[in-house]
Amino acid sequence: MEWMIRNIKDNPDVFTALVALIAVLGGIVGSYIGARVQAASGRAQANAATDAARIMVQYQHLASLHTDRRTVLADFLHQTEAAMDAIEKSLVDGSDYTAAVQVTHTTIAELELILPAGIREAALLLHRKVIGLDAFVAVRGSAIRRRQRYLGSNRDAAARQALDSLQLGMRPSRKSGGPCNASRVG
Repeated sequence: MEWMIRNIKDNPDVFTALVALIAVLGGIVGSYIGARVQAASGRAQANAATDAARIMVQYQHLASLHTDRRTVLADFLHQTEAAMDAIEKSLVDGSDYTAAVQVTHTTIAELELILPAGIREAALLLHRKVIGLDAFVAVRGSAIRRRQRYLGSNRDAAARQALDSLQLGMRPSRKSGGPCNASRVG
């Protein structure tokens, strides 16, 4: 090693060539290190952009899902109200309401897929009320319509009082002049 240092000191051309070689090697090594740093930075930037895009897609999906939830829930509430109105109308005129109830069945199936648990339970409870009203009208609807027609007619007050008394589980009073006033033939 000492021989090399002495030759370099004695020969300035070797020293100049060695300095040039060190500069070239330093430039190559520096460029290599710079390229690696830049490549790592580029990968990090690409990963950050990918993560940002993924987060944006998730946000847009959640925003869209929230909008869908609100729209479907609002539709369900309107359809439920229309079904209950149709059921009530059928009590008066006997009209068909099954299509209105069927629409609520379809919408509640959609809601079960997209609503969070708490809101889903409230919507299911409302739907069960519609089903219960539907079942009640199916069983008692014609009797209710007949009763309303009878009460709406111009019958005498004693007959109306007798009907009300039967519904309450009481007998009509004897003061009303109704059929209970008839004398017994013995």
